Amino acid sequence: MTGIRLKPIKTENIAKQIAKKIPQALGNILRESGEGLVKDLTDYTDHWTNKPTLKLSQFQTSVNVTMQRAMIFHFVDAGTRPHIIKPKQAGGYLAFRGGYKPKTKVGNPRYKGSGKASGGFRLTKQVKHPGTKARNVSETFFKKWNESARKQIRQRMGIKRLAQ
Repeated sequence: MTGIRLKPIKTENIAKQIAKKIPQALGNILRESGEGLVKDLTDYTDHWTNKPTLKLSQFQTSVNVTMQRAMIFHFVDAGTRPHIIKPKQAGGYLAFRGGYKPKTKVGNPRYKGSGKASGGFRLTKQVKHPGTKARNVSETFFKKWNESARKQIRQRMGIKRLAQ
């Protein structure tokens, strides 16, 4: 007579193994999303003269992207209000060309313009700059990579829906 022996499955061991893998899986997903965000921001600013430097820092369940030399990026991303521009030296003049093609466009983070000035030269004591429209590129890329991370978590862990 052939005997069949059944062994009980110890679910606590399986739960412990899964619990150990979750932080690593989340960390991998977040790292991949952070790397994608850094790549998008680097691609967005790669043709700038004063481009910011980006750094990705990873913790077990979070990723932080920091930017140095980011003042111009902030002006482009958040926009500026109308303002007056004056010469650096008192009594001096501003010299500039009348036309300009921007390096970036509102609503199109993939646009890469020349950033070139055109037209005739002008001399003046001050200029009323109309301000710049916010490009909101950081928000656009954050939404993209946040959704990508959420999708990866759902796929890799077999979850149909994540809480907001």
